[in-house]
Amino acid sequence: MEYIKLNSLFLSPTSYDSEPVEIGSTKRTTGGHIYTQTTAKYMKFNIVLEGLEPSMHSNLLYLVSLNRNYDGMASENLSFTDYVGNNYTVAIPNDGYDFNLEQGEEETYKWEIDLEEVL
Repeated sequence: MEYIKLNSLFLSPTSYDSEPVEIGSTKRTTGGHIYTQTTAKYMKFNIVLEGLEPSMHSNLLYLVSLNRNYDGMASENLSFTDYVGNNYTVAIPNDGYDFNLEQGEEETYKWEIDLEEVL
C-alpha cells in the first residue's frame, strides 16, 4: 500500500490524481505560428480518502483550520509529499474539500481534498 504525507499525517488515498497547471497566454503570429508565454507553473492534486475513523477526520479538520485565515490570524501553508517523494508547499482552496459520513455500522468518513501548490 502506498502512502502520501500531508503535514505530519500519512494517508492512503482511495484515489489520487495530479496535474500540472500553466498560467500564461497564447498568441498567434501574423505568419500563423502559435506562441505561448508561460508566466507560472504549479501542481494541482485531487485526493479521495475513504473509511476514515473519527480521529483522522478530526486531524483533517484541524489541517483545514490551519490553512484558513480566521479572526485576522495568518493562514499556514501545508507540506505535501507525493508517492514518489516529491515535496510541495500547498494550500487548500476555499471550496477545495468535502467530507461525508459513510453508510455502515461504524462511524467512518469519506473526504475529497483538492490541493494547489503555493508559488
